Parts: sequence; structure tokens; C-alpha cells
Amino acid sequence: SEMCIRDSINAEYGGKDEDQVNWVKGFNGFLRALPPYIKQYHTTGLSWSTGGGAQAASHQTSGGSTSASGGSFDALINNHVNLYYNLSKKLGGPVAEQAELFKEAVTKEKELIEHAAKTKKPQSAEVQKLLAPISDIMGKITAIKEKNRGHQYFNHLNAVAEGTPALGWVCVEPTPGPYVSDLIGSSEFWSNKILKDFKGKDEDHVNWVKGFNGFLKELVPYIKSHHTTGLTWAK
Repeated sequence: SEMCIRDSINAEYGGKDEDQVNWVKGFNGFLRALPPYIKQYHTTGLSWSTGGGAQAASHQTSGGSTSASGGSFDALINNHVNLYYNLSKKLGGPVAEQAELFKEAVTKEKELIEHAAKTKKPQSAEVQKLLAPISDIMGKITAIKEKNRGHQYFNHLNAVAEGTPALGWVCVEPTPGPYVSDLIGSSEFWSNKILKDFKGKDEDHVNWVKGFNGFLKELVPYIKSHHTTGLTWAK
């Protein structure tokens, strides 16, 4: 876990402004990934278990685990991340830049969860390679905060920068859930400042906090349900 966190801190800083083309690319990322998933696992409609037997067991191994853990992670994205993302785009500037990167990071994490569900756990070096893209994005999110210390929404930038390391749970064993719980407070320190400034004045900022904090808080029971002692790999 320390190596993963260190990688995120030492990741090369190079955040750049995102144009509209990249905005569309990030927003549509999930939609582009959905058709091949449906084609592979649910060709003629949602696949239901047909009971015991080799065929049913085979289907559960190749698609069942992915559907359970990946589907639940999708729910976190749809229920919380999308709210945070859409309001961040409305606020614009570095807040929107961070949101673009965060959305990309959770999308890559979803891909990793699905990959792990149908793949035996590889050696540590290979795991680190799989984690590298997420780690790099975490570094860029922190870089945006550092470059905008005088920004009017600096509390927002801090809240995200402090909360993003929670995505590192995928390389934490054997207590990924408590790892995330310990990080929530650091992010909430800044989001509470946002609530103090905007509650009763601008609900967009209040809902922004609900979206981002909601993801972090719901991530803990998700992990405890699907990845109790670490990222679940296929047997």
C-alpha cells in the first residue's frame, strides 16, 4: 500500500487544460465500453442463472463476478460521481479539469475491477503496471491543486486532491475498507469549508459536496461487500 501511495505522490505533474473534444471523450467513455460488455455477456438480454451444471458454473466464472462487483461500482459512478462531475463542469476552470481526470480514474478503476474478476492475480510487478495509469492520474489531480492555490474554489480542489488517494484501495491488503475510511476525514475537512461558505446560498456547491463525499462514503461498504481483504481476483 505504501508503494502505491508513494507512486501517486511521485507521479509526474503535467495537468493541462481539457478542450471540448476531450470532455466528450471522457463523458462517453462508459457508453463506448458498454456495447462490447453486453455483446460478450448478455447477447440476447440480461443473463440469468439457470441453476447448477458445468455450463452455468462456467458462465458464472467468466461473467458473474464481473457483473456483481463491476455493476455495483457502476452504481457508485451513476449515483455520485456523475453528480460531482456534471456540477464541476458547470463551475468550470481547474475544478472541471480535476473532475475530468477523476472521472477518467474511476473509469480505469472499473476496468481494473472487471479485469481482476476474470484473471488470476499476477505477480506484484505486473499489478503495479496495471495500477500505474490510475496512479498517474492521481498525481495530475494533485498538480492542479498546487498550480491554483489562489483560486476562488481552492477548497474544492483540496477536497478532491485529498479524497482521490482513496482510489488506491485496489492495492491495499488486507484492510482496503478501513484504508478508505481513514482518508475520508482529510477530504471532508475541506468540503466542510465549502458547506460553510455556500449552504443556503448556492445549492450547486452543496450538491457538489454531496456527490463527491457520497462516492467516498459509499465506496467503503462497496469494498467490504466485494473486496473485503483486497481487490478480488479470479481463482
